Amino acid sequence: MTWRISLPWSLLFVGVVLCACAQQSGPLSRPGSGGPLDAAPPKIVRVAMDYEPKDFLLPARRGTSGGEVLAIADAQLTVFDGQGNLVPRLAAEVPTIENGTWRVAPDGTMEVTWKLRPGVRWHDGQLLTSDDFLLGWEYLLHPGALITRRGWAAGADRVEAPDPGTMVVSFKRVDVFAAESYGGGQVVLRPMPRHILGATFAGGDIDVFHANAHWKDSYVGLGPYKVVKRELGSHIEFARFDEYFLGRPPLDRLITRFYFDSGTLLAAVLAGEVDVYGGASISVAEALELQRRWVGTGNQVLAGPEGSLQSLAPQLRPEVVSLRALLDRPVRQALYRALDREGATQVATLGLGPIADSWVPPDDPRRQVPAMRDAITQYPFDLGRAQRELEDLGWRKGTDGILVNQAGERFEFEIRLKPESYAPGQLAVFADTYKKIGVSIIQTIKTPQQVTDREFTSLYPGMRAPANSYTGYETALFHSGSIAGPANRYNGQNRTGYVNPEMDALLERQAITIAPDQRVAIQTEIARIGTTDLPVLPVYWEVHVVVASARLKNVAKPNPVSTTNWDLPSWDIGAP
Repeated sequence: MTWRISLPWSLLFVGVVLCACAQQSGPLSRPGSGGPLDAAPPKIVRVAMDYEPKDFLLPARRGTSGGEVLAIADAQLTVFDGQGNLVPRLAAEVPTIENGTWRVAPDGTMEVTWKLRPGVRWHDGQLLTSDDFLLGWEYLLHPGALITRRGWAAGADRVEAPDPGTMVVSFKRVDVFAAESYGGGQVVLRPMPRHILGATFAGGDIDVFHANAHWKDSYVGLGPYKVVKRELGSHIEFARFDEYFLGRPPLDRLITRFYFDSGTLLAAVLAGEVDVYGGASISVAEALELQRRWVGTGNQVLAGPEGSLQSLAPQLRPEVVSLRALLDRPVRQALYRALDREGATQVATLGLGPIADSWVPPDDPRRQVPAMRDAITQYPFDLGRAQRELEDLGWRKGTDGILVNQAGERFEFEIRLKPESYAPGQLAVFADTYKKIGVSIIQTIKTPQQVTDREFTSLYPGMRAPANSYTGYETALFHSGSIAGPANRYNGQNRTGYVNPEMDALLERQAITIAPDQRVAIQTEIARIGTTDLPVLPVYWEVHVVVASARLKNVAKPNPVSTTNWDLPSWDIGAP
């Protein structure tokens, strides 16, 4: 194992003691070397990536770790830290109503003023100005842009730069996420250096703009490390940017190396050729095997929940559901008590994915609010209570052990899963546990074609097992106006067909409520109604694993309430 290294501390001590004599006695040499005495070895971190970025305009694609290059070489207005707090980066402060930088007019329009952090420099030494954000906005408006408008940029009406340190964004309606830098999995508004790209963009040929060397081998960013070398098919090398606005970064260099198959990547990790990797090419099982092998070495396997909640979603459209009992809230509550969440996460994540009781993540700061904790109804695993509740609702076991009602209807429905490797085992867990209380499950694994069929995905007769971002449950997934149907070509996010006017009203209020404490109060009511009605049955949180060498310090454990790689500027090398 070569992930541990020993730094020559005695050599450093000798260098410190003797440096005071350097002026009088000239350069010191190693005995027999004939050369100057070396300082501390350079701090170099090797980052593995499972995808080679095409360029720095679109450095990542879904399901890969390509986004690291933006965390290394660039910076954004704000990020969420390890506790889920929104903190400023390029911004001098987070816009708020209290400080007068977030204003909502009586007619419902909105204006957000961003004050930029003074003294932020591009890697070529030029100062960042609001005009650089304005160029990024102008690019988003271009019909040939390769980046789509996401997050608050999708609803922004205009962006202005009244002075070099100020950007003003106007909206035709309230957007409560207007202070966040990420939306829909991408940066909402990236500043683009006007002094480098302005003339090319003004030329009007978007293809020429996309082909500019800035996006290829000469990228100039704002992050803690700058691009110094790009070797196609192999790696990108970054060097420390001494004028980084948060202070001199700890590392001398980062080298991002590309691994195009999981076997090669895993072999490189085992050989000690990688310091950190946080993508999906190493499975949970492989990560656990690494953890077993690394006992006592100091090498790190950091596992934590990501922002994706795995749930079971009952069909709630009366005209579609095959078992009408699923429409009854007390039935869904009984089924939730009999849901083996522990078994499900054991099959899918080998137990690393925390059991879910709602769509509020385990480490979300809102869980520290007593009212929120009390609002989340708990359903401990209890087969006996679940069976008694179903019996009280008129269901009795027939001769074959399956529940039937007075009309002779069998308690049987389908559960559909995507064709994941764990799907057969997870379906078996659901079916075996439910059978104990007299519920028969038809086990179905969708084909790849069915996965992309929106109508098929929406008109399921029993339950499906979606994995959705936790934020979606407090925006569109529970709103009746988002029900997927023919009118929207089954593009709606509410695929269960759930309808509750009280929930709709809460979601609509939240969409225009900016004050954090007032938003949490509304979200508390959403949690109370949602965990009582159970339009979805939360099962477990999907897990994100980061592997890191013993010498790499300050790598944060994955957390769904934090911006990915928010901690990268603090990465350092230390004694194992």
